Amino acid sequence: MVTLKDVFVKGYVTAYDPSTHTIRAVIPGRDNKTTGPIQILEKNSMSTKHQHPYSIGEQVVIIFDPESSNLNEGWVLGSPYSSVDIPPQTSPTVETAVFSDGTVVSMDTANSNLSVNCPGTVTVKAETIRLQGSTVTITADTLGINGTNTTFGGSSSNLNINGTGDVVVNGISLVSHVHGGVQSGGSSTSRPK
Repeated sequence: MVTLKDVFVKGYVTAYDPSTHTIRAVIPGRDNKTTGPIQILEKNSMSTKHQHPYSIGEQVVIIFDPESSNLNEGWVLGSPYSSVDIPPQTSPTVETAVFSDGTVVSMDTANSNLSVNCPGTVTVKAETIRLQGSTVTITADTLGINGTNTTFGGSSSNLNINGTGDVVVNGISLVSHVHGGVQSGGSSTSRPK
């Protein structure tokens, strides 16, 4: 007679293949036998796809075909937390993804706060990117803006730039440019150069 104990088992990952999204696992409850490649269940796998890798030694819960004793005929349901591998946070309103390099993506629905903390590079690529908010703050040691056509503000915008350095447009310096045709009275100078 097949019992739940035979169908749902705990194992520990011994190998992970990202090309097939399968793992091999050792099963302590079955004389430490090692499975063949078994599929990892994901939320989507067709036009929309999700793929979450597993670490060697990670504990997983596997469901096996109750009609078969073949350790290759199973599916990984997920990985449970334990007293050793504890949840990354304890708030009931926060959904968090913590990656092995220290990157943290966190959403707190209690205050509608989404945060991304990455020790490396964050790349966003799209046909159009819009940043919109009552206040947008960019803090950086070095800020570079590269564009074929760059526009700041509009006819009703207030633009304040504070700092040191220079602005050069068409080869003319804002700080060190000179004017010709200077004379007293109400006349105008010539164009800067």
